[in-house]
Amino acid sequence: MISLLCVDDEPAMLDLIKLYLERSGEFAVTTASSAAEALDLFRDRSFDAIVSDYEMEGQNGVEFLGRLRGQGNTTPFILFTGKGREEVAAAAMNGGADFYVQKGGDPRAQFADLAHKIEVAVERHRFTSALEEREGIFRAITDKTAVGIWMHRGERIIYANPAAEEISGYSLEELTSMDVWGFVHPEERAAVRARAGKRLLGEIQPERSLMRVLRKDGNERILDICADITLIAGSPTIIVTAVDITERHRTEQILREQERSFSTLLDALRDSVVIIDMEGTVLYLNSVACEMIGFRGRSDAIGRNVLDFVHQDSVDDVLRDMQTVRKGIDRFPAEYAVMTAAGEIRTVESHGRIIEFHGEKAIALSLRDVTDQKRASAGAREQERLNRELIAGMPEYILVHTRGGRIVFANPAAEDAIGCDTGGLVGEAISSIVTPESRATFREHVRDAIGGRKAAPVEIMIAGQGPEMPVILRAAPLTYQNEDAVLLVLTDITERTVLEKELEYHAAELKHFSESLNLINEKLQIMSSVTRHDILNQLTVLLGYLDIAGEEAEGLPVLTYLQRVKRSALNIKELIEFTRDYQDLGVREPQWCDVQRAIGHLGLCGVRITSRIGGLEVYADPLFEKVFYNLFDNTERHGERATEIRVEWRQSDDGAMILWEDNGVGVRPEDKERIFTRGFGKNSGLGMFLSKEILAITGLGIRETGEFGKGARFEIHIPRGRYRCSADARRAAEDHARSVHGRSAP
Repeated sequence: MISLLCVDDEPAMLDLIKLYLERSGEFAVTTASSAAEALDLFRDRSFDAIVSDYEMEGQNGVEFLGRLRGQGNTTPFILFTGKGREEVAAAAMNGGADFYVQKGGDPRAQFADLAHKIEVAVERHRFTSALEEREGIFRAITDKTAVGIWMHRGERIIYANPAAEEISGYSLEELTSMDVWGFVHPEERAAVRARAGKRLLGEIQPERSLMRVLRKDGNERILDICADITLIAGSPTIIVTAVDITERHRTEQILREQERSFSTLLDALRDSVVIIDMEGTVLYLNSVACEMIGFRGRSDAIGRNVLDFVHQDSVDDVLRDMQTVRKGIDRFPAEYAVMTAAGEIRTVESHGRIIEFHGEKAIALSLRDVTDQKRASAGAREQERLNRELIAGMPEYILVHTRGGRIVFANPAAEDAIGCDTGGLVGEAISSIVTPESRATFREHVRDAIGGRKAAPVEIMIAGQGPEMPVILRAAPLTYQNEDAVLLVLTDITERTVLEKELEYHAAELKHFSESLNLINEKLQIMSSVTRHDILNQLTVLLGYLDIAGEEAEGLPVLTYLQRVKRSALNIKELIEFTRDYQDLGVREPQWCDVQRAIGHLGLCGVRITSRIGGLEVYADPLFEKVFYNLFDNTERHGERATEIRVEWRQSDDGAMILWEDNGVGVRPEDKERIFTRGFGKNSGLGMFLSKEILAITGLGIRETGEFGKGARFEIHIPRGRYRCSADARRAAEDHARSVHGRSAP
């Protein structure tokens, strides 16, 4: 069951909403007569959804919604009101409302629609909450991991985590705006692109591979990547995870070279050298050891246990000494008896020592240490880390100065901006390029950065040999050449500053004009808006109670009178709604209206609509959608036997024409012009009149050309320059024209 809070300052409306919704057994309705009362209720409990009126004393519905969202309350919110202006709907939706439902119409259908939208909003909110939780977990993982992750669809990167930015040297904005192959090494670009293409075609590719890339600073890096393909938003997307193994790769190259040299050196020794793991498995032996035991090559021994070559008389000694070595005592001589491949017993003297071999603890017999090489490798990694910190996040001018204020590095962009030759800034005081009025701000920002306090970017002025320049300053502490220093990133905002001043001037002028115009419109509309709102509210209550009374009076003579009263009330409602639409006619600027979208909003009610008009847009009044609503209403009310509507369009020399045809009874010849006059027809006589007025705002016209007895046919004429269409829509219109011409040919 859904717990629902209904807020309205009219008790009759609250009673009606509660009565209708609780009858289904799916809702538990709590009511409040004002936004303040509703906010008090939220202090002690929560609700699955909120239904609120717009016009209320104290706070209106949109202001109530703003209070809730401002408090972090994301409860689904449906604005249920008789206030029909689109600006109210726009304000509600922009403020975070889930749906906007207008009061009026058939109460049963109206409250069924309201109940459906409540259920949809609640379900969507629950789904969104679960999705946000999962997305938060994903972000927490990807943002903190040291593994680079990016996704690309086609040639473009659509996501990259901070580690990917760190690896590539590019910012997220730069990555998502560049070709995905842009930072792949040119020598590998074709092969990597080919693998990605085969993966998209479903061909099995290696899950892992090595890839060389070029960082933004031009440095080459080696990545260990894993790639896979998945569907995101219905489109094939390749997900790549990457680990920067440049240092490890270089270290491995050094180690392999050292191992080759080491092996050559050991092979030149007269002593046998054997390396075993802590359990006694042979990992390495030199050529002298192979000759001593009688093996043809190293592969005959590697992987076997050393006890396989130990004579039974020495097995206990070997096991005892290995246990001693595991305790950390490794520097002692020992003597063992070993067996050769030919069965010959040899006595050998062993000097064992614990080492690290291929990343694991091992025991070396006559093996030299490789500590110096490891230290050299660690120094290379530290130097590379320094380079990454120095280059990371560089948008424009980059400088590094010591804690004492002496410049020790400036990139070419900074030197050009200041007007110095290459290297001309090094050794200068950083204060020499900062204008006097900006030095206090500069010192404070740098001090905060050095102190570890999160400092927002600030605007300062710098000066060189040219005019002063406004820049955005970002600072961060770092170590440069083994000395504490400060990294400065300066972004030139000269052009932006000029544009901002121009925008401020024009914005002030526009605001003054808009405020004057709004004041005039408000005075003209306030009385009709308030009166219409109150009448529609009362009509909604009246229609609701008439519907309930009709159910109670089923089979009684009074039912006939109730039905007549209801028809009269509906006619009043239609007249009131016409005044609202006619008041809004021409108020807003014309806009490009998607015809298919306007048709797609229509309720079918048993009449099938066949449309071949997708991709066509018409430059018309924002009420353009109302034209098709009235055409549909005309078919539904007067078509009698109509079951199908066809909507097409065609082009001509003087413009375009939209055709609306149904298979109903059609329009009598004497009524073809009269149907567009105000007051003509069986009901209010306003729908077709309003349609013609809406179209006339932008020079569009409408006429009825159908044959009575075979269905109605309305033609909407659009002048050239007042429509535009996609290639698909143009082909559909041309195909229709050819088919019509073919049918008319003899």
